[in-house]
Amino acid sequence: LEGATVILSSSTPSLESYYNARGGKFRLLELEGGGRQGVEVVDMRGKREILSPRLRHALRKAFSRGERSLLLVRRRGFSPSALCEECGQVLRCAECKVALTFHADRGAFICHYCGLSIPAPQICPSCGGKDLIPLGFGTERVAQQVQALLPHATVARVDSDVIPNQRGFEKLLKGLKGGEVDVLVGTQMAVKESILSEVSFVGVVCADMDMNFPDFRAAERTFQLLAQLAWRQGEGRVMIQTFSPGHYVIEGIRRGDFSYFFKREIALRKELRYPPLYRLVRIGLRGGNEERVRRRGEEIITQLREAGIEALGPSPIGFRKGEGRWQILVKGRRYADLLPALGEILRERRKGGVKIEVDVDPLSVL
Repeated sequence: LEGATVILSSSTPSLESYYNARGGKFRLLELEGGGRQGVEVVDMRGKREILSPRLRHALRKAFSRGERSLLLVRRRGFSPSALCEECGQVLRCAECKVALTFHADRGAFICHYCGLSIPAPQICPSCGGKDLIPLGFGTERVAQQVQALLPHATVARVDSDVIPNQRGFEKLLKGLKGGEVDVLVGTQMAVKESILSEVSFVGVVCADMDMNFPDFRAAERTFQLLAQLAWRQGEGRVMIQTFSPGHYVIEGIRRGDFSYFFKREIALRKELRYPPLYRLVRIGLRGGNEERVRRRGEEIITQLREAGIEALGPSPIGFRKGEGRWQILVKGRRYADLLPALGEILRERRKGGVKIEVDVDPLSVL
């Protein structure tokens, strides 16, 4: 309204912003240089250990020099799920139907959706089997392994289980600056300049956990997170463990080249008709009766396709707090092509006990 200038500044802009800049809608100004050296990629194919020999060596070396390290782990808890070896069932929340995360320090399985907590059972609730196997790993399990590797080091976790508020974070930061912590094991909440400036080595335990997440923005988010670590100012080393060393996300980080990543990601978005080349609308459906939710979703899909609109679904995205949740993704070149049909759907947003929510330009599709 006032003719003001807006500056969008980032080393890893969103694909939408960079696409607008490349297309001339925004004016693009680029700065070269910065701390983009010292990135090492560890190929984990064929390996079963959580910490590779190269990562363990780097941790020992940093500790012997009196330097501090950070290990990035994308999940909290000990393991994201547990499996019964006898019947193959995964322990799930009765309300949300998602896998329960095992927290060894609490001796409990916890639902990260609704907060349900049950004591860790000695036997499988489905078949009575006695062998429950933890699947995957979280900050708690990695911290345990680091402590065994460096018994004389002070290892601290940085996740919402142990640091629930800003006061807890400030206390941790004070201890880090005072030399009271040798190794941090944290989730994304540890990726802050106040922490990164205090460590000389950063290890990404498994870059694939987010890179292969079932969301069309998974590669973009992973690239942005890794770039925050690998391209920061300073001489600190970064080591990335991955089962996909040839992936364009990893290669773009290794090269220190955002445009390399952009060219490959935008080609994939174009092929699959996703933003920023296409418009996307997410229709969420939820209700206590999952069969009714599914049928309502099928009605909407039929309605959209009869109007000549491309739509994906309906697909289940799980339970949460006793409600079945499904979704439909609607694609189109212009919003004007989608609005009439979406308006019809919104006029019946509570039909048959099913609630409908419409999210235009969704940041996440899960």
